[in-house]
This record gives sequence, C-alpha cells and structure tokens, in this order.
Amino acid sequence: MDVWNRLVQHIYTVKGFSPDMLANADVKAAIDETCRILNQGVDSAIKRNVPQELIDHLHNDTFLFSGFKTYHEAREISARLLDTETGTFKHFDKFYDEVRSIHERYNQNYLRAEYNFAVQSSQMAVRWHDFEQDGDRYLLQYRTANDGLVRPEHQALHNTTLPIGDPFWNDYTPPLGWNCRCTVVQVNRGKYPESDSAAAIRAGEEATAKPKQQIFRFNPGKTERIFPPKHPYFPKGCGDCQYRAQRRLGYKPDNPMCQACNALTECMRKATIEEHRKAFDKLVASGNYTDLEFNPQTGAYKATHVGHISHDKPNEPVFFGNKTTSQLEKDCAVVFFKNGNRVILRNEKVYSPDGKQLSALDLWLNGSVLDIRSITEHNENTIRNALVKKNDQIHRAEKAGTGHSDKLCLYFHDVSYFDKKEIQKHIGGYKEITKRYGGKVRIKKLYCVLSNNEIYEYDI
Repeated sequence: MDVWNRLVQHIYTVKGFSPDMLANADVKAAIDETCRILNQGVDSAIKRNVPQELIDHLHNDTFLFSGFKTYHEAREISARLLDTETGTFKHFDKFYDEVRSIHERYNQNYLRAEYNFAVQSSQMAVRWHDFEQDGDRYLLQYRTANDGLVRPEHQALHNTTLPIGDPFWNDYTPPLGWNCRCTVVQVNRGKYPESDSAAAIRAGEEATAKPKQQIFRFNPGKTERIFPPKHPYFPKGCGDCQYRAQRRLGYKPDNPMCQACNALTECMRKATIEEHRKAFDKLVASGNYTDLEFNPQTGAYKATHVGHISHDKPNEPVFFGNKTTSQLEKDCAVVFFKNGNRVILRNEKVYSPDGKQLSALDLWLNGSVLDIRSITEHNENTIRNALVKKNDQIHRAEKAGTGHSDKLCLYFHDVSYFDKKEIQKHIGGYKEITKRYGGKVRIKKLYCVLSNNEIYEYDI
C-alpha cells in the first residue's frame, strides 16, 4: 500500500499523468512491486533447471505487463483529479477516497487472477521447453482438472491428443483463461488415438469464441511469454516481437501508448544493463577470469575462466596461418560480445573423483551452455560430421554432469566456408545419420558465427 500511496501522491502533486512519468521513481516503484509479485508466481513454477534465457524472457514479460498495467491504472487515477462541477482540482482527501476503488480493482481483484495466470503460464512454458527436448517422440495431450469446476468449453478439449508440431498447440495451449487449471502432458504414441487436427481446432475456437476469451489464443512455451500478446493492457497493431515495448509496426510518436512503450523500453534497458554490470563485477571480484571486458552501452560482457584449456603449446596445430583452436574460440567469443551478448569461455578442467578429466562444454552464452566447433576446412561433409561429433560430445558432458546443452556454435574464421544452403543441407544430414544409428538429436539450436561479426541462428 505504501508504494501505491507514493504513486497517488505523485500524480496529485504534478496534477496529472503522462507516459514519460513511467520512469519516475514513485511510478517505477509501483511497476516494480507488481512485477515482484508476479515474478514470485513465475519463480514458484520453475522447480528444475531450465535455460536462463527462458527465465529472462518470462521475467521481461512480467515487467512489461506490470508497466502497461501501471500505465492504465495511473491514467484512471489521474482522471479523478478534477471536480467536474467546479472544474478545479479536488482536495487530496476527497481525491484519495475516490481512487481507493481503483487500487482494489487493479491490485487486489485483477492481481489475484494475474498471479494465478502467471503460475499456470510459466508452468506451461517450462513444460513446453521439456517437450521440445524430446521432439516428436511423444504425442501431447490436453487435460483438464476433470472435476465439477471445469468450464464446459474446456472439458470439450479434454484428452485432445496431437503431435507437438500440430497447429492446434499454437493457439490452444493452456491456460485458456483466468484461473484455468488445464495442462498438457506427454503420452506414448499408440496409447491413445490421435485426434483429428481440424476438429480439435474447431473445438478450440469454440472454447475461446467470446471476444474476451480470444486473447488467450497463444502458446506460452513457444512465445516464451507469460501474458497473452493481445491483452488489452498492451498496445495494438505493434506486430509480434519478443519484447512488446520494442515493437514499431504501428509506431506513432504522438500516441500515448507508443510513448509508454518508449519509457518502458528504456526502463528495461537500464535495469538489464545494471543487472549485467553486477554479474560482471562478481566475475572480476572472483579472480578466476581473464580477458574481461564490459560494454556499458549494451550490458554485454566477455570473460575467460582460468580453467579454460589453452591449446597454445609449441606443437599445437595452427590454422589460417597462426590461429590455434584456443585463439579461434576467443575470436568467436569476441564476435558474440560485439553483438551484445554475455559470453564466458568456461572452466574445462573438471575431473572425476579418480582424477580423470571429464568432457566439458566450451561456452556460457546469456545463461546457456554450449560447445564451439571451429570450421578449419571445407569439404563435402565437414559441417555434417562436426554436428554428429558434437552431438556425441554434448551427450558425454551431460552424462559427466559438467553441463547440459541443446545448442552448438560453429565458428567460421574463413567466411567463404559458410553457405546458408549448405547449412540447411547438413542439418538434415546430421538428423538423418543420428536417427539412423539410434541416437538422439540433442542439438536444437545452431549458431553460425562469422569472423566478419555476423551471426546466424538455426532451429533444428
């Protein structure tokens, strides 16, 4: 309540509200408090290790939701400033008594439902991440709580069973409404009959047919978002980018919602840079890292752990004239850094209790662990073979407990070795060979990093 009182007092003191005030300390405190409560729900739903990148996206989404929620709330509060009969500003006590109902509506009634939705939605986002690791090995099945409290339109979707790639899941992955308790589970192929996709989609459309229900047509896991992109708090006509406050499809400088987007984007940018600065300072203070560099404009940083294995001995092979594999890895890290990423070359000196060195992965990138393979030659199967070999190394590292990853980086010092069409062909060959010999396709995302500072990403 203290935070809300500060918001009300500030609006009364300046006698109004404008979008740029979202950056004001008193207004920002209200945003942060709402975000803190919603993130408690998000964090309570994450009960196992998931990529930090996913967690960051979910937290960013709650911040933007909190920001636009506070924007609408503050506008309503501001609208009560004037006495319509006299045209003068109300006495503060009268004004405060009138706006208390706004607090109850936004920060008690609405917030309770939004918190529950954040819990359900983040649970689904984590589940979806797990589903993607197994690919199409299982079917997915929609399940309700299957009790007397289930909404009839949701019950109509109970036991809908379809592959993970079916378009049904794009729009009808739960939660499909406020306080929805539905979920999705994996089931073995053949245990349940596969549903008809078109019929399932029609049932989904009927379940969300009312205008206020249609906003829930999204997939929290695929979009890595907590709240529906078409929630009325958010601006309309802004496309479908990862961060709504950075959308510019319908940008109009004089539109208050666009101005609010700008203010929230800047708040999030500054907060993110400060958070990254603190993480970087911890690396510096630890004394365990070299090659340290921080970019205060982007929040990007790079570092190399002292335990990262160096292949710089006199007899080590060199490529491209004078580059060892260690130097190529560092060059790759620099490209990531220049593109605004946080990148650490990891400690690879990890040993078993009997002193045997364990397989470890090279790189930490924005919260995820991955391995690097420098492409030092160019023949018909170089890239395919690199993918197959690294697939096995990722498996060994996972078994050794030194890192779990579903990502790989290929570094092209000679950019002529990189060809977009060849990459797609070799991805197909890697998947085919791995499956042919009974293996699991472990690489889900491929980064192709070029020495000219270009980065290409491929979903596998």
